[in-house]
Amino acid sequence: MVFDEEKKEYLAKLGKPDQSKKGSVDEAVWPVLNAINTCKDFYTTSSCAGRTNLFKEPEDGRKDKAEWLFVSHDHISFSELRPSLNELPQGTIWFKYEAAILHVVARDESAANKFLQIARESGFKHSGILSTTKRYVMEVLDSERFEVPIAIERKLIVDEAFVKFLVTKANNKLMVTRKRLLKLEKAMTQLQA
Repeated sequence: MVFDEEKKEYLAKLGKPDQSKKGSVDEAVWPVLNAINTCKDFYTTSSCAGRTNLFKEPEDGRKDKAEWLFVSHDHISFSELRPSLNELPQGTIWFKYEAAILHVVARDESAANKFLQIARESGFKHSGILSTTKRYVMEVLDSERFEVPIAIERKLIVDEAFVKFLVTKANNKLMVTRKRLLKLEKAMTQLQA
């Protein structure tokens, strides 16, 4: 009964402003969240559909304190990104494509193993169980990611052609990620049938 109560509590928060840096659920991840949350044995606690960003690395190196200069959860063009390169701050600036990530809670060990099999078959090979202490929490993590320093002390250390290459690379990885999310959504929808 604890699982059902926790699921109800989490689903009541879904779609409302949250504690993430963005402050809300990514539009592109809604279909897969709905497919997972409709299944009686699972619910989601956090998610990201994948994103491209430029960020200033904090002096202490903690990524959670990074200053975002640009962020998009969709395909981008170099012209969208270009204004963020005009007045770069001190420090190291990174171009990063972050893979999709979902945190899912399962009712029990059997459901967790079933979900992980589905996630891996959908292309999320880096998925696993994070916790079994109070509940079965799984992390679905895509392998499509990269991170490259592009500026130091207010100066680009790469040329614009390389930044354009990174934009293309990020867009290609996002397309792969979206296909995997769609495959996971379809598999979870079939599980309900």
